[in-house]
Amino acid sequence: MSFKLTVGKVSILDIDAFHNEAIISIYPFVDDNKIMTSYLFAVMPLLSQLGETKTAIKGNTLNSDSLDSLWIPLPPLNEQDRICSKLKELLPVLSNYSELEQEIKILNLSFPEKLKKSILQEAVQGKLVPQDENDEPASVLLERIRAEKQALIKAGKIKKDKNESVIFRRDNSHYEKRGSEVVCIDDEIPFEIPNSWEWVRLKSICTKLVDGDHNPPKGETFETQYIMASSTNINNNRLVELNKVRYLSKEVFEQENLRTNATTGDLFFTSVGSLGRSCVYEGGYNVCFQRSVSVITTLIYNYYLKLVFDSAYFQNKAIKEATGTAQKGFYLNQLAEMLIPVPPMSEQQRIVDFANKVLSTIEAL
Repeated sequence: MSFKLTVGKVSILDIDAFHNEAIISIYPFVDDNKIMTSYLFAVMPLLSQLGETKTAIKGNTLNSDSLDSLWIPLPPLNEQDRICSKLKELLPVLSNYSELEQEIKILNLSFPEKLKKSILQEAVQGKLVPQDENDEPASVLLERIRAEKQALIKAGKIKKDKNESVIFRRDNSHYEKRGSEVVCIDDEIPFEIPNSWEWVRLKSICTKLVDGDHNPPKGETFETQYIMASSTNINNNRLVELNKVRYLSKEVFEQENLRTNATTGDLFFTSVGSLGRSCVYEGGYNVCFQRSVSVITTLIYNYYLKLVFDSAYFQNKAIKEATGTAQKGFYLNQLAEMLIPVPPMSEQQRIVDFANKVLSTIEAL
């Protein structure tokens, strides 16, 4: 029996051996049929945690003199045999119970996060709220978005995409028109969506899809009201730790801000390092970004797109396809080509409203 460090551990040796001072050897007087040995082997670990035996532990060491004088409940040999037989029957059950209890504890700890992922995935597959036949279909919404983007191109506010993408269904298959080329993309479609929904490339529903500066300028040594943030400043669906940023002069900020020009309602997506986090910008800061953050202005409901970013579909694909050595990145060209499931606009709002109620309940668990 061990009486130092791992106090109370017992074993039966069936070979000749020596041991050090951390172990006490116990030799039962009645040992003809091993009943006494088996009985002591069964009860000694329990005694080491109860009554006088427990009080005999000094620090992490069981005193051998104290152990020698302990009272041991000693039944007749036949009863020892029955006790050992019963313990042999029960111990596997108890062991299995202990394992199941541990599994339940792990499940309880992981359940909220797994449930959250399940809710988000149901949302982007059109299974979270019922479809309404009175909703304007997503195809009409996308036609309106294309017309709005054409007007912005004509006004010189955004650049024309030479490989503009239009995805459509024909003969139960999905096709994509890229410029003058039409290709079947069935192998890219990750899951089925309702008939009133449409698949679209992210770039097709955005008027701004840019990343931050690839070579950040030198910051000021003192605090200013102009900041350059990075992916570490986006967490828990909001901007965080804005005391840990690169402070810029007004002149440098105005030059840097020509690139990202973050405005209220934009989505910020972490493309490098802490990959896949995002938030909807609520305004209030003079902020520009390093390359690790992509800034997105979308023509669909921004909070729905944020929900898509958080879904297992989007997160798993971004992590799987991230490239790089020292730091993995899911870069702007990859982000632009992501397939986004687009519901009717009114359904986007219903999905977000319902998801927020459910997710807030999960957060309170």
